[in-house]
Amino acid sequence: MLRKWLKAGFMEKHVLSPTETGVPQGGIASPVMENLALDRLEKLLKALYPPNTKRAQHAKVHVVRSCDDFLMTGSS
Repeated sequence: MLRKWLKAGFMEKHVLSPTETGVPQGGIASPVMENLALDRLEKLLKALYPPNTKRAQHAKVHVVRSCDDFLMTGSS
C-alpha cells in the first residue's frame, strides 16, 4: 500500500505530476518513511547485537526514538 501511495504522484493547480524520487521533507509521508526505516534499523541492530550478550555490551549500541526523531550511540 505504501509503495502505491509513494508512486501515485501529486496534484498542483489541477495538474497531476508523477512522483520522481523520494518524499518531500516535512511532508505527510516523511515521518512514515523515517519510522519504517528506523523499524528495520532496530531489527537489524537487535539481530547483530542481541541484548544481554558480551558483543552487545562491548559495542554499546543503543537507539532511542521519539516520534520521528532518533539518537543512535555506540562505542566507536
